[in-house]
Amino acid sequence: MMWRPSPRGAGRGGMGLEELVVSMNRLGIHYTVLESGADGAILILPEYGRILGVWPHWRGENALWVNPDFLRLLEIGSKEDGWLNPGGDRMWLGPREEFFPPETVPPALDPGKYAGIPDKSGFTMENKGEVHAWKSGMLLGFRIQRKIRSLEEQEMSDMWGTKWLRQAGYSEETTLEVSRQVPPSVWLWNLTSVPRGAEVIAGKGPCAEPGVPVVPDRILCVEERDDGRGQLLVKSFEAQATEPQPRPPDERPGSTPSGAGVISCVSAPADPRDHRRVLFRTTLCAFSGRITEIRAAAAVIAS
Repeated sequence: MMWRPSPRGAGRGGMGLEELVVSMNRLGIHYTVLESGADGAILILPEYGRILGVWPHWRGENALWVNPDFLRLLEIGSKEDGWLNPGGDRMWLGPREEFFPPETVPPALDPGKYAGIPDKSGFTMENKGEVHAWKSGMLLGFRIQRKIRSLEEQEMSDMWGTKWLRQAGYSEETTLEVSRQVPPSVWLWNLTSVPRGAEVIAGKGPCAEPGVPVVPDRILCVEERDDGRGQLLVKSFEAQATEPQPRPPDERPGSTPSGAGVISCVSAPADPRDHRRVLFRTTLCAFSGRITEIRAAAAVIAS
């Protein structure tokens, strides 16, 4: 879809929707924009298997971090050796020690060879390939399918009680199929790039059995701005009461880009009894408003 910006200019600060769209139209990069909430938007970058932006108001600021070097290098036609991180929300495989040797991101996983398919309810991205499992010493065939559906305003208000805030978001069903079982098990690893310095809060998960630790089923990110306003990002997922536990990794193996932080969550491992398949359901919602309202909403959602 080619989204045509208004001539009135981009939203204040950050990487605005119009700024991204103008750059991508000029560079010939394929993208899709989904409407969400009353006047929000989601930008999907299928070539890189990413959700690159979520705007509670389309003229406002992106709740996700976008790497400015990504567009700059494409603009000048530079071809960097190794991995270039666009930012946004991506899906990798875990465990890290199997699939991500030091300083290395497998091209089969990122950027991969994603195909994008629009459908009636949203957008689907699919990547197939083979990746080396280093510790196990074998090749693993895999298929990742990301089904994205934008959320209506009422859905988000019912979910989080945020009726008074600008809001946008999406739900996702991600399917992983692997060709063989690797010891240790394989799982989906979802990473979301957020502005560095934003406050990250772990929400309370479901009640666990005695002796089993409680695992968060949502992660919140609160960003306060100098003008008295702020943004809240809420990533919710199916909590796992046993290992693997969600843990924030470095944004890039061996280094962390300036200006970015990261939140992450993981699925259950692929189950050989279910044809080595995983179904992982997540949602990502972003809200904007006065910082007092944002912090009040965060306190309720985290409890």
